[in-house]
Amino acid sequence: MKKILLAAAVVAAMTMGACSGNDAAQKNEADIKAKIENCTNPDSMAVYIDQAKAYAQKLVQEGKVDEAKKYLDQLQPTVDKYAPSLSSTFTTVKDAIDKLPSAGEVKEAATDSLQNAAQNIKDAATDSLNAATDRAKDAANKAAADAADKAKNAVSNTADKAKDAIDNVLKR
Repeated sequence: MKKILLAAAVVAAMTMGACSGNDAAQKNEADIKAKIENCTNPDSMAVYIDQAKAYAQKLVQEGKVDEAKKYLDQLQPTVDKYAPSLSSTFTTVKDAIDKLPSAGEVKEAATDSLQNAAQNIKDAATDSLNAATDRAKDAANKAAADAADKAKNAVSNTADKAKDAIDNVLKR
């Protein structure tokens, strides 16, 4: 049993080595493209395409959506030509990434959102200031009216007292 597993592992290692050499871990576009172009083993081809998809997904996770799209666009013709049976799975990933917003679109949406929020804050502050100003004017007008009424009443009371005093002096 151990010999069978060992033999299978050796065959798998040889199969992987037949197409990739020592650079199987590299995931940049040029290396993967070269690996796909030079590979004759379908299983290894699937591994390389999976590496390309994983690299593109890594770029997306890092926020580099535009780079991932460009990377997949550059690899698409090579995959179509050298691995047509795997092209549909590659295309599925490419289409999913194409639907993601680009960095520019995200930036634009964020900028618009911030501008709208800033305008809303400015409008709210202006409304609050106007309301406070109106309340202050109303309070000042009320205070002035109250003061005028009190002054008028004081003058009237003083006049009444003066009249009463004069009447009292004349009646004596």
